[in-house]
Amino acid sequence: MPINTTYLAGSIGESIMEEKTKKKLGLVDIVLFGVCTVLVVDTVAATAVAGPGGIFWWLVILILFFLPYGLITAELATTYPAEGGIYDWVKRAFGRNWGARTAWFYWVNYALWVPAVFYLFAVVLAQVLNTEFSPWQIAGVSIAMSWLCSYISTKPVADANWISSLGAILKVLIMSVLGIGGLIQAFNGEVANDFSASAFAPSFQVGFAILSVMLFNLLGFEVVSAASDSMENPKKDIPKATVLGGILIAFFYLLATFGVQAALPLDQISASAGLYESLVILFGIEGFTGVVINILAICFMFTLVANITNWSVGVNYVALYAAKNDDMPKVFATTTQSGTPKGAAIWNGIVATITMIAYALIATFGGNEDLFWNVFSLGAIILLLSYVVMFPAFLKLRKIDAVLPRPYKVAGQPWLIRLMCFVPMCLLIGGIITFFWVPGQPFDWTYFWQVGTGIGIAILFGEVYIFRTTKPEQDSQPVLGDS
Repeated sequence: MPINTTYLAGSIGESIMEEKTKKKLGLVDIVLFGVCTVLVVDTVAATAVAGPGGIFWWLVILILFFLPYGLITAELATTYPAEGGIYDWVKRAFGRNWGARTAWFYWVNYALWVPAVFYLFAVVLAQVLNTEFSPWQIAGVSIAMSWLCSYISTKPVADANWISSLGAILKVLIMSVLGIGGLIQAFNGEVANDFSASAFAPSFQVGFAILSVMLFNLLGFEVVSAASDSMENPKKDIPKATVLGGILIAFFYLLATFGVQAALPLDQISASAGLYESLVILFGIEGFTGVVINILAICFMFTLVANITNWSVGVNYVALYAAKNDDMPKVFATTTQSGTPKGAAIWNGIVATITMIAYALIATFGGNEDLFWNVFSLGAIILLLSYVVMFPAFLKLRKIDAVLPRPYKVAGQPWLIRLMCFVPMCLLIGGIITFFWVPGQPFDWTYFWQVGTGIGIAILFGEVYIFRTTKPEQDSQPVLGDS
């Protein structure tokens, strides 16, 4: 495929990230950016509920999914550095419709995930204030924070880099405190669960139960590639950041998971409130210790803001890039004076508002106030969907762009490379299935209809747009800008 340096990708990359942004990101910045994006404290409790046996499956998924995913992403990001990211990769491999579909999934998952994150923000805020919010109060906090992050996301990447760096540091701090507290409990013989050798025995039931959340927790490294034009040396630094960040992420996930399991009996771990409750049990809430715990809770709330801000970089730039290529609605093509995405940021806030109003109505009239998992699942399932095609796209691009220089190339025999794509793709499909049904557990029809309806509506909107705007392939192939 020819390289056209005057194509839109080049102009977007130059004007937005080089001309408008003077500061550059070094290796340490990129590692912190990646850690802040991928490492999510908010779902640690959701995986901790699997017990010590879940640690085995964490190690399996890190090897079978995260390692190949990180290496493949590093090759794609350095070979195709334009800001279209995953959308650009899929479109080059399989054409406009699949590219548009991927871009839509990628953006809409984020727009639906934002209110779930700030649902958790509201729950922790209520705990710090020693009160309990009503569904409408939770919705109000979530909507307000969603709009705040929409505003922050319109700022240039490097100008807001301090949020990413501080967010990564605070995540590491919180997870370290959890892990150290768990080790203290274990040393004193006061752990809440069985940590004997038999408790660590792997169980397929446990693996299926936490597969979807583990995959969700490990996605996001391609977001780093969206800021490649803001980096000092992306071709060398992105692969290094992938390996270094991956080691840090794996360590702190396992450490924090152990801390929660040491503090709370498995049947008492709450997906939305488990982290704060674990800190309280491990360290107490009286006197100075209580003040420290509340400070850590506030730090945790900041990490949620940092996580959303980081993801907005990848998601909103992909939406902007796709809209400029007529593969997303034109409203997503609007930018601020500094060239950052404006339309996508505004619609993030609109979708969050609609989602949380719907949540408040369901919680009020349906009688179930703790719908965190339902709200979270809406975005998470579509996120997994957006990655399924990326792995076969990698194989296709290796074939059709065989002569294209690759600053970083995943090493291995052809059979191993195919296996590195096939296994993660199958795991993603399995993760989508287990969001709805875990083998050996009863099927929850209420959850299925609530979450499935929301996902169906989101997918339908995307398919209608793709159908209405289909154009000849030769008018819409994505082409690289200057690298």
